[in-house]
Amino acid sequence: FMDEILSADDNDGNIFNGTPHDDQICDAFVNDHNIYGSYLAGNLNITNDIITENGKSLTIIPGTNLNFTNGASLTIGNYGTLTANGTAAAPITFDFVSPNSTTQNGIKFTTNISMGTINYCQIRNAYRGIYENGVNIGIYNTAISGCTDGIYLYSSNPTIQDCNIHNNSTGINLLHSSPVIKENYIQNNFTGIYCSSTSNPKIGNPSTQIGNQISGNSYGIIVFNNALPIVGNSTYGGYNNLVNSSYNLLNTTQGYVYAQNNWWGSSNPANFLISGGSVSYSPYRTSAVSIPTTPLSKTSGGNPESVKEKEVPMAAELDKAYSLAYSGSIEEARAICLNLVNNYPDYAVSYNALNLLKETYPENELTSRENTYQSLFNSKSKKDIYALAGLMLADLDKENKLKQIDEVIENYKGESIVELALFDKLVYYSFELQDNEKARAISNELDKQFPNSQGSIEGHKILGDEKYFGKIAMQKDNSQIVEENPAEFGLFDNYPNPFNPSTIIKYQLPMSSMVNLKIFNILGQEVATLVNETQAAGKHEVKFTANNLSSGIYFVKISAGSFNKVKKIMLAK
Repeated sequence: FMDEILSADDNDGNIFNGTPHDDQICDAFVNDHNIYGSYLAGNLNITNDIITENGKSLTIIPGTNLNFTNGASLTIGNYGTLTANGTAAAPITFDFVSPNSTTQNGIKFTTNISMGTINYCQIRNAYRGIYENGVNIGIYNTAISGCTDGIYLYSSNPTIQDCNIHNNSTGINLLHSSPVIKENYIQNNFTGIYCSSTSNPKIGNPSTQIGNQISGNSYGIIVFNNALPIVGNSTYGGYNNLVNSSYNLLNTTQGYVYAQNNWWGSSNPANFLISGGSVSYSPYRTSAVSIPTTPLSKTSGGNPESVKEKEVPMAAELDKAYSLAYSGSIEEARAICLNLVNNYPDYAVSYNALNLLKETYPENELTSRENTYQSLFNSKSKKDIYALAGLMLADLDKENKLKQIDEVIENYKGESIVELALFDKLVYYSFELQDNEKARAISNELDKQFPNSQGSIEGHKILGDEKYFGKIAMQKDNSQIVEENPAEFGLFDNYPNPFNPSTIIKYQLPMSSMVNLKIFNILGQEVATLVNETQAAGKHEVKFTANNLSSGIYFVKISAGSFNKVKKIMLAK
């Protein structure tokens, strides 16, 4: 090392004047030492890790080419800062040569007290091109390719904008992260965006009507483990081109994914290649969005065409809650969320409400937020949504996280929720405790209980098991996905009750039946016929509006085949 410094000194004179010098000096520093306040420039071969921490900074000069070999990484640790600010004419190149699952090579921001700038960079052939753990380092105008995960975010919420993320196993991988993703090209990856573990990213940009080009991936967007991305609603996201994938959007959760104002490559919803749980895609565009290939020529993509979609129960209430939360009326939003979760635990929108509920508590009410989730978890009703409340409580109360996850597993033994709980446990051991031995034990348990499941496969990917890269759990195609018919007839409590002036009446049919649903007053007089037709098997609901009726008790009566039932309802004006 000293020989290299002396030789460099002979060539350059004063080597500690704070300006970039020849490649020889840079090679000496980056291959033998941590960085303590330095610049890098030129064409450099990096054979050992570069680590910047302890309040020091590393600045990389535009046009620099860094070639990392031997699985080496650039790590930004405690109080370290990276400034990688290239230009369109002189980008900074980070080439990691080959993804290394052992060293997990790439650019790593490892703590929530690391800082940096990434702009006009080329990042290639890393295990995780950019890894952020608990930080919000924006990523702009950057090309990322040839990586296992182009961008990997854990508990991080940056903005990702004007990037070209292509030819990776996964373009953007999210765990407990809710970034803003807009105006990017996300193409030719196995999975474009993978959303897991309560990640709620905002994908698209309604203010400019320019979203993302998400195309040519095997899977455009995958949603797993109570993640609920906003791919487009009236406030966030949308104006994406989601095209040319085996599945443009795959929702494996029980929640409700907003995906409005997007172009799906077709004007026929049957060809949208959306699969899994509830997805709201209307209104949708009838032509592609014009997304500039450079950040200098932004143009509008036009207005979407509105079409009718099958109504999702209580979606209007969820829309109202989002609108109130975003406008600052958090207590009103909280009330709607709690009503949905408590009274409609089987509805897809209630899972969104469970997530949105977190945002309705200000910083000085964090204990109240935890108490709310504890109360929901303690519900006597063994519903998946209340188990998920327990997993979300585990994420809020990090000191007792493992204990809380174990409580979920104990209370829901034998239930499908155990897969999600075990996956969360694996994530915690791997990312928070960095205990790969215990994480591996959890992975083995997932394989045993849930072989080839989404959680099992993603767990192997986290642990660096290369044979699982590019693999996904077996999914049904669109024609195979049908809603399971109820086992019996049923008439359920209306909501709200008491009501003024409208309420929703829910019922279910185990087979196609002639349905007669009527409202009677307390004298037994018919005041309204709500349904009088043959309906298919499944769950149904109807809205009753009583504008012209006086306050008091009424009765709803259903007759379907041999089934007859009456429920009392109350109008309170």
